[in-house]
Amino acid sequence: MIFFIRKSLLTVLLLVAMSGCVGLMPVKGPLDVDGAYRITLGETWSAYPRDSRTKLRNLTIDGEALNSLTFAASLEDGHTLIRTYDRQRLLPVYRSDMSQTEVVEFIRDSLSVGGMADATITSLRPEPFGALEGVRFDVKGATQRGLNMSGTGKAAIEDGKLHLIIYTAPTEYYFGLHEYEVNEILASIELL
Repeated sequence: MIFFIRKSLLTVLLLVAMSGCVGLMPVKGPLDVDGAYRITLGETWSAYPRDSRTKLRNLTIDGEALNSLTFAASLEDGHTLIRTYDRQRLLPVYRSDMSQTEVVEFIRDSLSVGGMADATITSLRPEPFGALEGVRFDVKGATQRGLNMSGTGKAAIEDGKLHLIIYTAPTEYYFGLHEYEVNEILASIELL
């Protein structure tokens, strides 16, 4: 009887503790991104609950600090990728008349505001985003605490709206760990 009570109490405590956790959802296979495009995931990723203040979706395999696959679909003219409660801070704003180079600069500036100090874009090159003319790029930077970060991504504009996928991870070990999977995801983009 005592064993049963202890086991039941432990189960209740575990359920209470789990209810306070962020609700990560496993995601595998095809993933529709806001009705704009679809990508195919080879591995199982975890989806974070959507931040209602942005149009971004975030996936991770090892935890957001160790890798982050971020999507934006149909970002409209005048919107930002980053939100802040600091009303004095000027945020990078997307404009529908941006060139591909300006779009990448907008992404770089957004990463800098979001915590990747000294973000730089390298290897800027044309690459299709599904059936759209897109741009592929690589990113280097560091966190506020000095952890070197690497990233890669794609962006394209469709009817004046920005589609974006960017992967970031610590340069040492974690970036290369899922680089093949990320390249496969970027190659799988299909417009809806």
